[in-house]
Amino acid sequence: YLIFAIFQIPVAVAQNLETIFICRFLGGVFGSAPLAVVGGALADFWGPVDRGIALIIFGSATLIGPVVGPIVGGFITMSHLGWRWTEYITAIMAAFFGTIGFFLIPETYAPVLLQRRAKNLRHETRNWALHSKLDEQRVDLKAIARKYLLRPFIMLVLEPILVLITMYMEIGRAHV
Repeated sequence: YLIFAIFQIPVAVAQNLETIFICRFLGGVFGSAPLAVVGGALADFWGPVDRGIALIIFGSATLIGPVVGPIVGGFITMSHLGWRWTEYITAIMAAFFGTIGFFLIPETYAPVLLQRRAKNLRHETRNWALHSKLDEQRVDLKAIARKYLLRPFIMLVLEPILVLITMYMEIGRAHV
C-alpha cells in the first residue's frame, strides 16, 4: 500500500506521458497486492457463516471503485483542482488506509503464527530444538519466481472470470 501511494505522486507531478504510464503501471502492480490477500485474510477473520457477508461487502467496495472513480474524478478534474489532484487524493487515501491497516490488522497466516509461537517457546523453555514447519522450508529463487511471478499468469489463463474483472477494473480506472 505504501509503495502504491508513493507511485501516485510521480504521476501527479509528471511532465511527460512516459512517466505517467510507467508510474501508473507500477502503482497498479503494487496496488493489486492488497486485493490479492484480502480473501485469505477474510477467511482467517470470520467463520464460514459470516465470511459470506464479509466477502459481499469487500467485493462491493472493490468493484464500486471503477464505477464511482470516473464520476468523482470528473468532478475533481473539472474543478479548480485539476486532474493532478485525482492522483494526490488517491495517494492520501492509500497512505491513510495503509497506515490504519498496518496498525489494526493482525497477522493471520497460520504458518507465521506457528513460527512466532515456536520462537517464543524456544526462548521460554530454552529448548532450541523447537521449530515450526515454516522454519524447515528453504527459500530459493526458483520457488519464489514460480509462486509469485508465474502463478498469477496461470490463474489468468485458467480462470476467465479474473480476466473479465481485471479488464472491467482497468477500463474503469483508465477513464479517471
